[in-house]
Amino acid sequence: MLVSANLNNAIPGNGRQYLNTKKEVINDPSSALLSLIAVAIGIFLILLSMSLGLGLGIGLTPYGKKNATLIPVTITTTPIQTKVIVRLVPKLLQNINCNLYSPCGCQTTGVDPVFRNMTFTTTGGRRRRHKRVVGGTKVTDSRLWPWLVRIGTKTVFYCHGMLVNSTSRVYATVSCLRHHSLTVPELYVDYQLTSALYYTGRLKVLRVIQHPDYISYGNGLHINDLALLVLNASVPNSTPICLPSIESIFYPPDNTVAVLIGYGGSSQLNQVILRTLEPDTNPLCSQFVSSSYSGELFCAGFTAGLQDACFDDLSAPLLQYDIVNRRWILIGLVSNVTGCGMANMPSVYTRVAAYVDWNPLLRK
Repeated sequence: MLVSANLNNAIPGNGRQYLNTKKEVINDPSSALLSLIAVAIGIFLILLSMSLGLGLGIGLTPYGKKNATLIPVTITTTPIQTKVIVRLVPKLLQNINCNLYSPCGCQTTGVDPVFRNMTFTTTGGRRRRHKRVVGGTKVTDSRLWPWLVRIGTKTVFYCHGMLVNSTSRVYATVSCLRHHSLTVPELYVDYQLTSALYYTGRLKVLRVIQHPDYISYGNGLHINDLALLVLNASVPNSTPICLPSIESIFYPPDNTVAVLIGYGGSSQLNQVILRTLEPDTNPLCSQFVSSSYSGELFCAGFTAGLQDACFDDLSAPLLQYDIVNRRWILIGLVSNVTGCGMANMPSVYTRVAAYVDWNPLLRK
């Protein structure tokens, strides 16, 4: 801002002269602009310093409190516990030599299934659930299990079945048939297969006979879960699976070797070795099957899981090898899957031995 002084006339007195000054503001636009810029810069610097101080106070102290001490964060990691489980093929299933002269339960071509040792590595976490047989091996030859059939419509097949007593009779579970609303007349079976895509032939189902005392409970338990399917013709070049020789609510006994075959939701047929578990003597099974139904149901699996049936294996057959007579026997059909290979959760099976004489059509 420029200031000038107007000098008035001198005022006499005592030899002194006094100047009467008057300030005058000169209007210069550039000067005003510079002043405003200077003020703005000053305000900006003040605000900036306040912001930095506040920010540092919040960022360097807990909860924005001043003069607080920083709290160190400690991250603790737990090492993953890895466990290796090896399951050897039981001696019973080594070098199988089925009796070709048996009327049931043997492969007519002399081709016997081969099993191998299994090694599993676990980390203690939850395992991913599949929809098919867990922990088994692939079946690539349809001659290995010629009694297995698939049950469904012309386009989609849902349930497993087994040729029994006659190659025009099939065992399956009522629960699987009802779950998928499979009824006559649009009901068929595919036979001599190794997958969902490759099979030798197809036959029509003429009649379905469900067990008259079948009961389904909300917890997944199915009692008397058995149905007999009558086909319009016999499956050629095949023999049926053997059934238990006598009716019994105690067969199979606890902790005996069995083989499950099934393809589940995949296109690949699989086989897996399991152990039978009795509801009355084994706590793993009794948690799913009460003693009231131990005559109709039993379990199969392992304490550690890893090998089991899965959700799309309903009605899949569980077999035992009769080493004395050298033939295979049908002992169970998958009725309820509880854990799909999870530890302490074996699957539940219909006890076939309890129904040997339930339907006279089996003897025709």
